[in-house]
Amino acid sequence: MGKYGATRNLPPEPAGWLDGSAVKALRFALRAAWPLALLAVLPALAQNQPTDFTPSLADGILTVAPGRMRFGAFVCPEMKAPATLSSTGNGNAIGKLYISDSCALVLEYPNTLSITFKSSGITAAAVSAPGTPAAALLIAEVQIAAGALDSVVDKRSIYSAFSAMAGPGIVIDCTNGPCLFSTDPAVVMTSGGANAVTGTQDNRNAAQTFPAKLASSEPATCSAGEQYFDTTNSILKICVASNTWVPTGSQGASLLRKIDSQSGMDTALSDPTGSPVATSLVPPLHAGQCLLWTWTGWASDPGVSATITYGGASLAVLSAFDSGNGAELRGRICNNNGVQNVQTLSASSYGREPMRTGKGTVDTTAPQNLTLTMTGTATVTTQLWTAALVN
Repeated sequence: MGKYGATRNLPPEPAGWLDGSAVKALRFALRAAWPLALLAVLPALAQNQPTDFTPSLADGILTVAPGRMRFGAFVCPEMKAPATLSSTGNGNAIGKLYISDSCALVLEYPNTLSITFKSSGITAAAVSAPGTPAAALLIAEVQIAAGALDSVVDKRSIYSAFSAMAGPGIVIDCTNGPCLFSTDPAVVMTSGGANAVTGTQDNRNAAQTFPAKLASSEPATCSAGEQYFDTTNSILKICVASNTWVPTGSQGASLLRKIDSQSGMDTALSDPTGSPVATSLVPPLHAGQCLLWTWTGWASDPGVSATITYGGASLAVLSAFDSGNGAELRGRICNNNGVQNVQTLSASSYGREPMRTGKGTVDTTAPQNLTLTMTGTATVTTQLWTAALVN
């Protein structure tokens, strides 16, 4: 049994070999000497440095030693022979020698120099300001004096491991060369992306907010909950069902939106069938929407009657002006049931005559003219005419 527990079966010593005592002495000497031999080798091992892409310069020739390089998960073809570069010309500057992420050795130098290069495995690139691209590895700075390569400073980094961790909303991909850091679209909103927000969006301290899309007419399709601002009619609309838009307020509180206002108009009545004294173009009426109108003015003769017309429907409003020849008229036209071509018309003269009500046949899906017509022999002055939509 040996000293360290291993059984040793030594062959018989041949005749003439060292006797047993000599063998023991030799073994003892070897055991005592091996630590000293190892200590003698260690300094040499410690002084050994990486030689991949070592830059050197002698007699005006820049030499880069062979080496291996990897960018992320992309491994460059191994460079098995030294690369060299020399130059002649005029000018002084400092060039940048690097390995690009396409595995090329490149020396950038100022394009203001007049230099001719002789190269083997190194590309000389004239640029306005020599530098190192973000994805490249700097090898050396090269001093150019009187157009020749004069000296080199080794700028290689020591060996190191890539250390990075993706934080919330960040994705790191190193499969195609330099590692690409990007935002995770499932977590981070992007300006052109389809963002589905699940957290709380607090805009109370925002300088401005624009929550609605702008459009001059109703988008052809929509899903319940969408909204847009109608720039033609200056009103906010919401989608209450598939492809169905309604102005805000039509589901609850009323919202008044003026569509026309006129004043200071004189009309000489001459046509026995009536002359229009005020006209407004009314946009389509959606389900439950109403149109309100008012007219205030006077006539030079009290024997003037008035009729309101909306599309193909009409309703008498006033049979004659009062003794002071003045009148205040108002009316409402409603698409109450949301049924196309069936509208309720009502009008009054502010107590002058009883309220009048009727039904009319009008295409509510198309714009229609709202016209106040008066009949008689007089000059009528319109002090104020207004038309507004209410939901």
